[in-house]
Amino acid sequence: MIGSRWAVGTFLIAIALAYMSSAAAAQHTTVVGIAYGTYELVTDSGEVYELVADEKGSELAGLDGLRVRANGMLEVSGGRMILQVLSYSVLEEEPRYQDGMMEEELPEDGPLMEDGYPPEEEPFLEEESMSEQEYPEGENPEDMLLE
Repeated sequence: MIGSRWAVGTFLIAIALAYMSSAAAAQHTTVVGIAYGTYELVTDSGEVYELVADEKGSELAGLDGLRVRANGMLEVSGGRMILQVLSYSVLEEEPRYQDGMMEEELPEDGPLMEDGYPPEEEPFLEEESMSEQEYPEGENPEDMLLE
């Protein structure tokens, strides 16, 4: 009876320590970077923080392309950095993307395809005259017809 109480007590202490260590693994942090609608926050150095899809995380993901400062609880799990956002502030009002490029401006007039983009321009190909083309073994196809 005493042995089973000892085993149960040891088991409960082990569970409590495991729970406390997982809670202690999450640490408060501040991250500055570009928010994306894919629930990611990417820093200038290229580190990717996955955002928890709760109320604040969804708000932050809605700021797609904006530079933000996010405060929250960081948990590192299996090489992934998961950020539960507690608060955030927008640092730049203009969208900016990691590679520094803005989205392509589309012309306002002209035909659009079904996807909303203008048709791609096909390059103009100049046709070579038959006399300028190269033929295998130097033979002209007109000579082949006469044979």
